[in-house]
Amino acid sequence: MVHLLSARTLLVLSFLLIASAGYLCGQSKEKCRYIKTAAGYLMLLLQGADLFSQLEGFAHQEQIPSANFIPICTRHGYG
Repeated sequence: MVHLLSARTLLVLSFLLIASAGYLCGQSKEKCRYIKTAAGYLMLLLQGADLFSQLEGFAHQEQIPSANFIPICTRHGYG
């Protein structure tokens, strides 16, 4: 069963992700932009980010052999 989050919940989660990114990753040079949630992970990718490199690094760090990805919002749309 798929649970959809409200826009307000997504906004709060996004804020918490950005605010806690430094804490979650310690002193690493590369910024960590994800948090673990009850349903999996919430990851923030910024415009211009190397999508595949970031996903590969994330999967390797968290030891995730395979996954499904669901985009929840974009700033500039799909086109």
